[in-house]
Amino acid sequence: MSSLNKELFGSDDDDDDEVFGAQSPFSEPDDLPPDDATGRTSHDFHPDLYTPSFDPSNLDLFPSIPGLVLLRSALTHAQQSAIVRAVIDGGYFATPEQNQTMHFGKLPPHVDWLGGWTVEVQRKLKEEGREGLFPRAIVERTPLFDQAISFRLDTILARTHSTHHPYNCLIILGEGIKSHVDLARFADGILILSLLTSCVMTMRPASEASKVATTYNTNTLTTSTVSIPVLLRPGDVLSLSGPARYDWEHGIEERMFDVLPDGERIQRGTRISVTLRRMMGDGVVISGEVEGEEERGKEKESWVTAGRRK
Repeated sequence: MSSLNKELFGSDDDDDDEVFGAQSPFSEPDDLPPDDATGRTSHDFHPDLYTPSFDPSNLDLFPSIPGLVLLRSALTHAQQSAIVRAVIDGGYFATPEQNQTMHFGKLPPHVDWLGGWTVEVQRKLKEEGREGLFPRAIVERTPLFDQAISFRLDTILARTHSTHHPYNCLIILGEGIKSHVDLARFADGILILSLLTSCVMTMRPASEASKVATTYNTNTLTTSTVSIPVLLRPGDVLSLSGPARYDWEHGIEERMFDVLPDGERIQRGTRISVTLRRMMGDGVVISGEVEGEEERGKEKESWVTAGRRK
């Protein structure tokens, strides 16, 4: 599994990676106290949560980046809270060294419902004469997603001994995600959920090397000076397909705040994102192994790997 972690997290240090094993934390414990008067626990995803409730006029397209679609305020407060609570209860970000968790195969309840939700959103958008989140061929595949990654970005304290800060002081840093194109092992059609706080994601034309990369490597990053900011607020959903998925890098700069083109300053806090993808080929990755097409769709325990992307 360490080789899979190295490829997917971009880490050369196995000590920073922890494998939880085959059993998903979301399947236990069963004795959690009820969250509210309904008697449901945080792990119960009530059917009411699955129903899309959004304004079709909140759909934003980007003419210079075909396939990039932003649906603002796509998730209700209840939907966002349920996802965040499940992530916290799962203990995936229990230590500062853990900022990323990936699921393969049968997805856990807190993200599995988003496949059906996406299909319903697509239907409602089309009924309103709007652009869909994805092309029809992507929405009609089964399963729509079989891989999920949860990612946490923080504003963090760091101790410095550099010549620029000779007094061993604490400084505050804003974490980011290196600009990248998702690996070729993932199919077309990527869905990104933004939760808790706002930030700006930057889109840049991809280098030829990053378009075909099999691992995340800074040597493949673009040198283009063209950049397009995309403001992501809590509850927003961003979809990437076609050119947006393959020909553009996306990333989040390391900084404490973002400044929008109109001068608005967005202060960052802790942000959680959930990215949903479909594995390429005839199999799904389960603990680093590829299982055949005949196994797809069967009920499996969700394999979880956790670590930190450098």
